Amino acid sequence: MRAFMKPKPLWRAAALLAAACTLHGSAWALKRGAVEGGVPFVSGGVGGEEQAELRAEAARYSLWVVTAERGSGVYLADVQLTLRDAAGRTVLDEALDGPWLMAKVPPGRYTLEARCEGQTLRRSVTIGGKGMQQLHFHFRGNGAHGTHGMSEMHSMHGPDGMHRPHMTAGHC
Repeated sequence: MRAFMKPKPLWRAAALLAAACTLHGSAWALKRGAVEGGVPFVSGGVGGEEQAELRAEAARYSLWVVTAERGSGVYLADVQLTLRDAAGRTVLDEALDGPWLMAKVPPGRYTLEARCEGQTLRRSVTIGGKGMQQLHFHFRGNGAHGTHGMSEMHSMHGPDGMHRPHMTAGHC
């Protein structure tokens, strides 16, 4: 007859580890939404898995925005983006969950404003009926973005298929 030992508290450690992994994964899940007026978007791109998921979905969207620190190339999260149509109406106003945002914007002329650490950058973009427009916003850095405990080197493939190493992601 086999004797059963009283369970050790090791199961508690395993449960805590599992919970931490679950929370970590959900903390960096892609953020999806649609603004009033029906412009669907997704933001994220922290880490290779999210970047791969976004690249796989890219054909569904007409606008791809990438935010990074000038010089270092460190991707930036928490950048505030505001997209306005030719009449000045706000079409999208969103804080990014990662360095990338993709949106399904109707054809037309737009102004995109990106704000980070007191800096405001603006770009004009024309969205056509086919394909995707990609805009890059590079902000002056203070050198501190790599100290947030979440920067990692990842490879990125742009819409042209070129392989580019990048750091992901500091906070704005």
